[in-house]
Amino acid sequence: MYSDNLILTNKSRAPLNLTNLFEDTFGLSEAVTDCKDADAFCKTAIKYMRWDCIWTIARDDATQTRLQYEDRIGNVYYLIANKTGNVCLKNFSDNELVMELISRGYKISR
Repeated sequence: MYSDNLILTNKSRAPLNLTNLFEDTFGLSEAVTDCKDADAFCKTAIKYMRWDCIWTIARDDATQTRLQYEDRIGNVYYLIANKTGNVCLKNFSDNELVMELISRGYKISR
């Protein structure tokens, strides 16, 4: 349900190296691909941490899950995993799709 391309960042959205917080980054990436939901992703992140900590679910939507961790000195980290598979997009007919694109300002030639 999740891709193995994990992103670790902070509040300023600076990309960080996964090895800063996790012992086995390859194992973490592989384990995340087997997670079925945000709770399982959260438990997996906790399992692979270098030290005991608590990750919480900051956001879970149709395309990605974002976990949050705050260390003892107040630094906030986010672990982001993009979801794969069925993203539950609405099925549009051809005419509905054309009308939607036109309403968004696209020029459509038929």
